[in-house]
Amino acid sequence: MVDGAIQQVGPPDQIYFWPNSKESAVMSGSCDFIKGSVSGGSVNTSIGPLPMRMPESFSDGDQVEVAIRQTDLSMEPTPAGKNIVVRKDFRGDETIFWVKTPREEIIRCKHKIHTTLFSGLKVQLSPVQYTKFNVFNVPSS
Repeated sequence: MVDGAIQQVGPPDQIYFWPNSKESAVMSGSCDFIKGSVSGGSVNTSIGPLPMRMPESFSDGDQVEVAIRQTDLSMEPTPAGKNIVVRKDFRGDETIFWVKTPREEIIRCKHKIHTTLFSGLKVQLSPVQYTKFNVFNVPSS
């Protein structure tokens, strides 16, 4: 519900995996948003092309925002990485990393295993296998 209006009705897993709005995506679980443009069934973003859910709902060139869940991306340290770890938050059985993209967007990535990744490290971000991203139109200004 946003401003007294119901945004989406359905089972919790349906709302989490297939939100119909940015508000539903945020209310169903932690996520960040990055900008991109649709091209051939994927979205070109600052971290590279990302596969999208329901590409038939968009046209090439559409400006969109991509919802990124903390478990959607893997991080690989590399000197050629264009993304930089800016914060590391150890939480016992998991670690949350804040990663800055070339467009200064911040994406949070969750890792369940102990890792030696640290702030200041350059990383490559890649979609986890089988992940398709929810995409929302950028409101006209």
